[in-house]
Amino acid sequence: MKKSFKGVICGIVIACFIGLNIYTLQNETKLSDLTLANIEALANNRESGYSCSASANCYYGGRQEGSVSCTGTSNCSSGHQYVICDGNISYCV
Repeated sequence: MKKSFKGVICGIVIACFIGLNIYTLQNETKLSDLTLANIEALANNRESGYSCSASANCYYGGRQEGSVSCTGTSNCSSGHQYVICDGNISYCV
C-alpha cells in the first residue's frame, strides 16, 4: 500500500512539474505600452533621417589646439576632450 501511494504522489508531482513547464513556455513576453511607444519612436527617428552631432575642444598645455567631433543617429554627447555618438567614443589625441 505504501509503495503504490508513493508512486501516485510521485506521478502527481511529475505531472505538475511538466504542466508548469509547458505553461511557462507558452506564456508570451508582454511589453508595456510605454516600451512599445519608445520602440516606435526610435524606429520613426531612424526612418525620418534623424541625426545628431557632438563636438569638444582639445587643449594641450592650457591652449586650445583643435577639436574632436562625431555624428550619430540616436544619441550624441560630449565631455572634457571627448565625444560619444551612438556609443562610440572619440578622444582628443
